[in-house]
Amino acid sequence: MSKLLQKFKKQANRNKPLYIEAYKLMAATTEVIKMKYGEEFSPTAYFACLSEMLGQQISQPGGLNMDALMYCYSATVSMLDLGVIQNQQQKIVGFMEVVMQKGSPMQIKYAIMVLQFVLHSKTEAQWNTEGDNSGPILGLLLSLTTNTAQPVH
Repeated sequence: MSKLLQKFKKQANRNKPLYIEAYKLMAATTEVIKMKYGEEFSPTAYFACLSEMLGQQISQPGGLNMDALMYCYSATVSMLDLGVIQNQQQKIVGFMEVVMQKGSPMQIKYAIMVLQFVLHSKTEAQWNTEGDNSGPILGLLLSLTTNTAQPVH
């Protein structure tokens, strides 16, 4: 069993429905990784699979527990190398934008966590350049403070 899956199993042992669903999702993801990549259970491999699942859920909702998927996605993003996050920033932000517009408060909570890691991945030089593309991310976060239709807890 991969170390990442072991962490989710520990959470599932707390008997909270979200953690149980997240463990099931990560166990299925582990099986997909075994088929696609062999025994490479890196956070990057999990991220690739979860990104694919999230993209499918966004384009064709149904089938997966979206709260559990966002929990898994945010936990996996938190384990990625900052370079991977920077490289995948456009894709990540695109997914989080949709989640923040259409998701439940729980999903939005995890989207905010993901965006935190995207912002954290930036170097000082990137923050100080004219072409820095943090504006859309900060705009998403700011929209939560003015959107009364979607309260975040």
